[in-house]
Amino acid sequence: VDPNKPNPELEKPVDPNNPKPDTNKPTTSGNGGTSAQNVIDQGKQLPPYNPSNVTKDTLDAYKDFLNKYSKLSKDEQTEVAQAIDINKIKADAERLEAQLRAHGKLPQTDGANQTALVFVGLLLVAGSIWFMRRRTTEI
Repeated sequence: VDPNKPNPELEKPVDPNNPKPDTNKPTTSGNGGTSAQNVIDQGKQLPPYNPSNVTKDTLDAYKDFLNKYSKLSKDEQTEVAQAIDINKIKADAERLEAQLRAHGKLPQTDGANQTALVFVGLLLVAGSIWFMRRRTTEI
């Protein structure tokens, strides 16, 4: 501790055994404080993909993870890929984004036989016209 400064800086705690910070020890990689271990930890804490409960916060968490992953060096990306299934996370992020985009749209009839639906609809319209004509002729 410097005797000229009676109050040490709170952001930088001083080790009483080593008053000077160790500059030889890298605390983070050269990409703005993102290390491979931090990205691995964040990837393990991502909420699981649940198609029934899709929120923008979940998508933001996935995108933030993928953004940090892309800023890593190739060696660090390899290290993260060995610990976490990156392809699955990318696929889940794409599915989340697609679901959120389609959230306000009407659902599609997947695999439904539309010819049968049109035929039933036409029968209903023809039946209603026939009953309406019959009713007007009786009155």
